[in-house]
Amino acid sequence: GRRQDRWQAAVESPPVEEPVEESEGEIVRVKRFEVRPMTPEEAIEQMELLGHLFYVFFNAEEDGINVVYKRDDGDYGLLQPELT
Repeated sequence: GRRQDRWQAAVESPPVEEPVEESEGEIVRVKRFEVRPMTPEEAIEQMELLGHLFYVFFNAEEDGINVVYKRDDGDYGLLQPELT
């Protein structure tokens, strides 16, 4: 069904890692990945399917990159960055 298609699409396009020179206190790994338009609810579904604690996605409702995350209390949070 539709849910399986979204899950399969997320799994079929794994992140691409770019090598970064290692040094203390610096970025040591960079991942590039595709984001697809979806609702926060769909992003939570994807996050749970993948077993992650957060999920970066393009919020179709807000027209921007957002992050959903699992809170310590079992609920979810939504980060919506704004340019200043």
